[in-house]
Amino acid sequence: MQMIDPLYQRVLINECRAQKIPVILDEVFTGFWLLGVESAAELLRSVPDIACFAKLMTGGIIPLAATLTTEGVFNSFLGDSKLKALLHGHSYSGHAIGCTAAAKSIKWFKDPQTNFNITSDQSSLREV
Repeated sequence: MQMIDPLYQRVLINECRAQKIPVILDEVFTGFWLLGVESAAELLRSVPDIACFAKLMTGGIIPLAATLTTEGVFNSFLGDSKLKALLHGHSYSGHAIGCTAAAKSIKWFKDPQTNFNITSDQSSLREV
């Protein structure tokens, strides 16, 4: 994976916001402390309009995916007609075993005793 300068990313995010372009962070490869913090959004100091997460929620052992949005993005797809709906979903959203594994994995991820990838100052990256 090629890392991109966080300053460039912050400038790009700010320009997207200025142009009213939604910001999407695909956290499939970077989320859940792979970069030393819970998500790349923390490193960038920016809340995305849409964030995508996947198998890392379960520790990579069971397929599970989630797409999170701001309330504004969510509300823009509300309606009684499929013409307004966001017809997108993950194969393993809400999978009972996946959700159970995710709950346990996330608890493990948040514990510095079991997750050595957590950085104490949240300003540097560490190897996985």
